[in-house]
Amino acid sequence: MSEDEVRINLDRCFRRDLLWRLKWNLLAPVDDIEIATGPPDQITNLPLRDHTLSRESLADPPLSCIDEISIGDFSAKLDREMAIPKEWQFQPPASLKINNQDGAPITLGQFVAEVHEYVGRNVDGIKNVKAEMYGEPCTDADGNHGRMHTFGRPTTLPDCIGMYFKRVWAYDVDGRVSVSVMLWAEGEFGMTLEQFWAMRALQLRNYERS
Repeated sequence: MSEDEVRINLDRCFRRDLLWRLKWNLLAPVDDIEIATGPPDQITNLPLRDHTLSRESLADPPLSCIDEISIGDFSAKLDREMAIPKEWQFQPPASLKINNQDGAPITLGQFVAEVHEYVGRNVDGIKNVKAEMYGEPCTDADGNHGRMHTFGRPTTLPDCIGMYFKRVWAYDVDGRVSVSVMLWAEGEFGMTLEQFWAMRALQLRNYERS
């Protein structure tokens, strides 16, 4: 099996049927996290913390250890600075590790709670990196509203901005399970929150049809 096949297979282990149901603002209290229940056309949002789905295994087959969990925006910033001397490059915070030493499967609820806490510890760094690519409001010739990237000139994020879970990428590096958590800042790419949830509902619907 090729390296690319190993990475693809590991990524497919992470349960999109659960992850794409999350209504997860990582800047809000953990008790505010909800999960969309029911079929895609009859969704009811319920608190995740005490829901039975929170006890479901995050992956299939189950994983008891994720060696490295990082934020996708940190990796993207490192990629943008590849040509910069190493001593001047961005230094991301240490990654998160989840290791159930008793071999118990990592559950959806455990993953969400630990990543939520990790983001809370590193929220200033995440906001700073997001601000670099968030862009400024603009309107094109057809009157469409969006955001224009301002390279080298960070934008100040709105104080009340939401930072939402978008997806994960999982891959194997020399036998170590690594996960990159992708976040979407409210208004990023000129997308409204309503459009973001509509996209998520479409992803879930297409996944469950496949």
